[in-house]
Amino acid sequence: MKKLLFFVFLSFLCQPAKAENTSLIQESKPFLGFELSSNSVGMTDGLDQDVEDSFSSVAVSLGTKIQAKTPLSFALFYQKSAKEEKSSYGWYSSEADFYAFGIDASAYFPINKKTDLFGTLGLGRYEFSVSDNFNRSLEEEHIGARFGIGLEYKMAENLALNGSLRYVKFDYDSKTDYIEDMTEFGIGIKMSF
Repeated sequence: MKKLLFFVFLSFLCQPAKAENTSLIQESKPFLGFELSSNSVGMTDGLDQDVEDSFSSVAVSLGTKIQAKTPLSFALFYQKSAKEEKSSYGWYSSEADFYAFGIDASAYFPINKKTDLFGTLGLGRYEFSVSDNFNRSLEEEHIGARFGIGLEYKMAENLALNGSLRYVKFDYDSKTDYIEDMTEFGIGIKMSF
């Protein structure tokens, strides 16, 4: 799957998008993005009493934005959270973190010359790790469907600031899994080339 995502991304990045080729596409610009997020994870079976369910994370994305009638972008992302600790009952402590990678597609709707509203859909692979002070550990892997909405403000021709709210629905099985879904709020910066 990693190879397929890479080749899809590479084909968008390497194709020249010029106005003389088609009247719908005006230009294609590669970009690099960074995002800081606050993540809230939905857990079952009371696990959130013993394990932290709020995370801070950082994400890096590499993609291309296609200027068209409705501007679109496609991006590969990698996201990593900080290790979050939680103590309970005075004698128990745990530590949890996650990482993710995948692809997002976004559509942009201009509000004015500098501000766009955007909607995003994506797919990611997530891995959560939990360990406690009794040397027990739990790892859980999920495929997540990502849905988001946000605003992007153009500070300069090749620099934009954005904020987004995203919901991630995991492939949850109530018999074997503890982690159901995640919501995140992110603030980021995007540099175009």
